[in-house]
Amino acid sequence: MASSSRSEKRCLYEVLGISKESSPDEIRSSYRRLALQRHPDKLIKAGGISEADATAQFQELVHAYEVLSDSKERAWYDSHRSQILFAYAGGSKPGGMPGGSVPDLFSFFSTTVYTNYSDTGKGFYKVYFDVLNSIYLNEVNFARTLGLRMDSLREAPVMGNLESPYTQVTAFYNYWLGFSTVMDFCWVEEYDVMAGPNRRMRRKMEEENKKVRKKAKKEYNETVRGLAAFVKKRDKRVIDMMVKKSAEMEVKKAEERERKKKMDKERLERAMNYEEPDWAKA
Repeated sequence: MASSSRSEKRCLYEVLGISKESSPDEIRSSYRRLALQRHPDKLIKAGGISEADATAQFQELVHAYEVLSDSKERAWYDSHRSQILFAYAGGSKPGGMPGGSVPDLFSFFSTTVYTNYSDTGKGFYKVYFDVLNSIYLNEVNFARTLGLRMDSLREAPVMGNLESPYTQVTAFYNYWLGFSTVMDFCWVEEYDVMAGPNRRMRRKMEEENKKVRKKAKKEYNETVRGLAAFVKKRDKRVIDMMVKKSAEMEVKKAEERERKKKMDKERLERAMNYEEPDWAKA
């Protein structure tokens, strides 16, 4: 797992110097002002800061704006802010489960965990393949440990790299955006049912345990899907495809406008060349 960085520990609202109640216009205004102040060239020229630190500060600012300017990402961040800010170091939460620990995913909701779009080192496709693959391997370990049917666990598609065909990209994100864990989260239970004093209390304890397990499972599924959406939005292959589709759409619109213009011209010419028949004149 990647180590914690400055942007993972600082609240995004703090980075932009705004409050949680700030409007989209206030977020945009603050970002523009700070972007001018914290541009790497300006910080380096002013002295007292290295190029790496100047770049890191600017990336932190850009990341904060990207998240808070998107209504969906902002809402998700608001509801998980404490978990992101105080994510457990070392890559896993305390309290194990059969086959391993649930990985800490919140630190990966940051553009600072990757440095480029390669599939090696700290490249985008290496970092996110590793974390998503660890999630998948957890599922496999859990299923094997508890003797679950392996055909109930669909194999996760490979993430690939910049050279991968778009059908592979689509299959990859379809899998993770629809992720549903096979883990039952029994390790989050609050009560030892067997220690219940009587049948009624044991039933009550079991009901409470089921609620806790269900909640934990739902939150985990939502976190994994949220991470997949975060990654997809920043995947260069997806961005390039959206640009390509947008360009193709513009071409189609232009062709449609030209076709309509031609039809209008032909209708006008027919109207101008129209001659009234003799019977109509009579």
